[in-house]
Amino acid sequence: MGLQSPLRCRAYGVDHDGICLLIELGVHRVLLDCGLSDLSVLQRELADHPPDFVFCSHAHNEHVQGLMQLQTCYPELPIYMSEVTLTLVAANQDSVALPLNLHSLPWRSPIQIPHSPLQVQLFPAGHLPGAAAILLTYSTPERTYTVLYTGDFCRTNFRLTEGLNLESLRGAAPDVLILEGSYGTTQYPHHRQQEKQFLAALDHQLSQGRSILLLTPALGLAQEILVLLRSHHQFTGRDLDIWVDEPIAQVCDIYLEVVSHLPTAIQNFARHQPLFWDTQVLPRMQRLNHPPILRSGQSPRIVVSDRWPNWFTPSERRTEPWCVFWPERELQQLSLNPEQLESMPYAAVSYCLTEHNDGPNTLQFIHNIRPQHLVFMHGSPQSLEQLTSLVELQNRYQLHWPRPQSTVEFPLGDRFLQPSPPFSQPYLGEIQETEQHITLRFPANLTIAPQWLEFADTGMVEARWQGNDFCVQSLSQQQLSERILQAAPSPNPLQCVNCQHYRRHICQNSQSTLYQRSVSPEGYCSQYQDKSVESEGLG
Repeated sequence: MGLQSPLRCRAYGVDHDGICLLIELGVHRVLLDCGLSDLSVLQRELADHPPDFVFCSHAHNEHVQGLMQLQTCYPELPIYMSEVTLTLVAANQDSVALPLNLHSLPWRSPIQIPHSPLQVQLFPAGHLPGAAAILLTYSTPERTYTVLYTGDFCRTNFRLTEGLNLESLRGAAPDVLILEGSYGTTQYPHHRQQEKQFLAALDHQLSQGRSILLLTPALGLAQEILVLLRSHHQFTGRDLDIWVDEPIAQVCDIYLEVVSHLPTAIQNFARHQPLFWDTQVLPRMQRLNHPPILRSGQSPRIVVSDRWPNWFTPSERRTEPWCVFWPERELQQLSLNPEQLESMPYAAVSYCLTEHNDGPNTLQFIHNIRPQHLVFMHGSPQSLEQLTSLVELQNRYQLHWPRPQSTVEFPLGDRFLQPSPPFSQPYLGEIQETEQHITLRFPANLTIAPQWLEFADTGMVEARWQGNDFCVQSLSQQQLSERILQAAPSPNPLQCVNCQHYRRHICQNSQSTLYQRSVSPEGYCSQYQDKSVESEGLG
């Protein structure tokens, strides 16, 4: 029999624009994160009954940008987070006075909220120093109710953050698990392999005599990259200058205040040499206070920035060759888009260093936690649809994908209540087989789906057998480049940048499958024609 549940969730923000969830546990109303830039709807709905507590998962802007405005509206409202997150949030407020009701909580210790049957416990969530998975326990004489909120999390160990330890939560069986679905069901290579590919791409451009403008979000990924460049054997001892733009440098200074909370290997590294700023040990790493310095030398260098620098102009490109590296997964945080980068008169390379759980790791986490209700948020509609459409989840859990300003009820009981599966449009096609080719034909309305543009971006796919199923997967620009680089002859790979049909990152060869599409300089196709042949013909 089902029980009347005291659990409900009101969603105010569920995507990358800002996360904010109101959880009702009996008589208590708890706000999970407040990353909204506009609190008007929340203020209007909560005017008569404001939240009792706020729990903040981590310091990224889409989770905390509304905290100070929230405190202005409700000065007595207590806000809880981890100690490192408190340090990062405090530093990010600049001259704004911090509220008195901002409190830090220890790791892995059940804390009873004063004058309340509510208990909270924080677990390190990976993803970013200080990021916390939040376990809420609400006790009544009849029953104990539990809600686990992961915030942004990752089970992989990074250089500056240890991944979420599954053993600490295995078998928790919360009534409700609220977790992010940023990467959907996509699977990525191991993080160390991603780092290897990233460093190889940097090394290739530097060896070609190009300086590098490395774009990255200021908090989290930037510091991971800087420590990687300082500590990896491929770059240690290299005569190279790394310049760090001021917004990123300021966050680095905050990291130096919390070194004692970072992994042991980083603490040991910091005892013997500076974690970031060093002009003696190679490679040299300095703050970018005076951009003209960049024009004074001739050797390639790396400039790390969270924005397109004002000094980085076409005239600078004519002075010396540059290559722009941009993050494939985090580009929306930089107020840029791939089309803008492709229109610039510079070589451009995308890189992928994941900060969240990928699809297989997310599924493994869910099956080990064993919740009754599963709520997905913080992902694109395509990513969340991928997850909520999985039969292996539909058959085991009650799935929810709340939209902004929607309310989710959580009926509880001993028997599993089979939810209605999210609607997913099937597409019927046909197979045509000849001696030379096999063609799969689908109706044109397939292109109406929002996922189509991403799927058809390069016009290339990869197919493989999985048991009796034949799976077709699209190849992104980076994946295509990786396949080509692996297959291309060495040491003289046939790259798009050396092809006579390569024009401003666009393929102009009408015989190529990449015709009129944006391509990576390191790309390749079977219609490659060396530009030197064109030059000889002109001669």
